[in-house]
Amino acid sequence: MTRDQRERLKALFNGALGSVPRTRHEWLSRQTGSDDARPRSRRVLLAHEGSEGFLETPVEVDPADIAGTEEPARPRALRV
Repeated sequence: MTRDQRERLKALFNGALGSVPRTRHEWLSRQTGSDDARPRSRRVLLAHEGSEGFLETPVEVDPADIAGTEEPARPRALRV
């Protein structure tokens, strides 16, 4: 991807995020038409939408799941 293509993709992505969520894909279609950037910008937008909430809820670990596990052995210092 060239620098110009990256900048165009970034502009399309940010523009889509600036629009109302339910009309983002419509907005993107209007901006790109049959442009080569259309498929890539749709994939980036879909990936972003699919990641909402990622890491917002901490992982819960049941202590019973890790009971009895030992710490891994520490590597010894190498002598040169």
